[in-house]
Amino acid sequence: MASVPLAAAATSLRALTLDRVDLSEAVCNDGSPAALYFAPPLPGARFKGRAVWHVHLEGGGYCVDEDSCSPTERGSAITSSTSWPQQLRKEGLFARGPGASPQLASAAHAFIAYCSSDSWLGNSSVHWSDGRPWHFRGAQILAESLAILLRKGMSQAGLVLISGCSAGGRGMLYNLDGLCDLVRSGAPHATCAGLGDAAWWLDSVETRVWGDGPINATVWESSLRGDGARGSRIWGSSTLAQPYSRCQAFEAEQVEASWRQLPEFRAKAELGMGSPNISNFDRCLFGPSLSRHIRTPLLLSMQLNDHFQLEYLVHGYHYMYIGGPLGGPVSRQDKWVAEALRNGLEESLSRHVQGAAPFQQVFATACYGHCISEDELYYSIRLREGPGAGLSLNDTVTAWLASLEGQQDGKTLVPSTALIEQYKCGALNCSSGCPERKLWAILLTAVLLFVFVFCSICVVGRCVLNACRKEQREPDGNVQLLRGH
Repeated sequence: MASVPLAAAATSLRALTLDRVDLSEAVCNDGSPAALYFAPPLPGARFKGRAVWHVHLEGGGYCVDEDSCSPTERGSAITSSTSWPQQLRKEGLFARGPGASPQLASAAHAFIAYCSSDSWLGNSSVHWSDGRPWHFRGAQILAESLAILLRKGMSQAGLVLISGCSAGGRGMLYNLDGLCDLVRSGAPHATCAGLGDAAWWLDSVETRVWGDGPINATVWESSLRGDGARGSRIWGSSTLAQPYSRCQAFEAEQVEASWRQLPEFRAKAELGMGSPNISNFDRCLFGPSLSRHIRTPLLLSMQLNDHFQLEYLVHGYHYMYIGGPLGGPVSRQDKWVAEALRNGLEESLSRHVQGAAPFQQVFATACYGHCISEDELYYSIRLREGPGAGLSLNDTVTAWLASLEGQQDGKTLVPSTALIEQYKCGALNCSSGCPERKLWAILLTAVLLFVFVFCSICVVGRCVLNACRKEQREPDGNVQLLRGH
């Protein structure tokens, strides 16, 4: 990657305000109109003499059946646009001012709000048991959003950077080549590239306990396998998802061979508790299988201790596991799985850039977190050791985009590289600037959860006890009545 000085501290950055634009045809889960938020470019930064446009796909999980799609499970804010504001303020990639990436500081920014619950893959509608219609229209939302942006001036862009966080990042990966084809059809001079934040799923990790040799090998299967398999059956098929479609065609030809290459079989390991059918899942929803079919320049940002993936690896067997940023590993086994997740992410991300298409960049810090591209962590978290030591994600994006701009006659000036934290500190936060894990908040959450469970048991126990006492009194009453006769 091209050399770049570290960005100045982003003390003068200011959040960007984007205005809502309703879509006319694409709809949210409940049928309300989907929307994007937009801020036009400012005079200034250019890419090969033309404007820069940044399009971001929002994340927010997914749902795969009537129960997981229920309002109590998903909430109305990510299934309907009826309560969305007219303006939105965003930071991170969107921020403007000294310290921001020079290519993005004056760019046009679009934030496509997420309300399709389908990882941006959907192209179907269903009716639930109560007759209620439910729409998975992520692909249509993307297509209409790009059509609107092309009319707003993206047709004159020199660079279109498509990014996404979590489900938005994975949706960007699945659809990236198709989205860039749409961009180039309306913006013939544009370079198109992708930035995926927390977008790299692993379907399983392998833990080993060593003595004189490997004593035990256990594969912990992520419950994302089962969720993804159910989702891909109900969401429909996106016509934009070229990498995903190519991957599925490839896997259909290689199904037996690829099945036998799973860690479960390579290691001849036992499965972790709660693991379902190991062979029945959609590998193309996961980074290691999908990435070989992506042809567009891509930068991947990951937290090696991703709390989202860790929760899906352990909550199937845990009696009481607190997920999210306030939770984390508790038992020794949890910590083994967390270490295995970090190792699995390091290995798979390193393999991704080896022999990959040009401009495949990886930035992976060892923090306990998830997305960092939409807030100040985009500037503050830095690699501590290894290649790229001292760089933030903002620095990495700046240098990577400079390399893209410096490309001459289709020839790559720099190889694809992996900037992965090498510092091993024995904890979940090893990189510089990781958000502090507040122990008091974790303990308070654990105590409140324990109190809730204890009180629930007491209430249920009291109800059962009262019912038993009532049953005991009723026969006695009947006996007294008979004696009276």
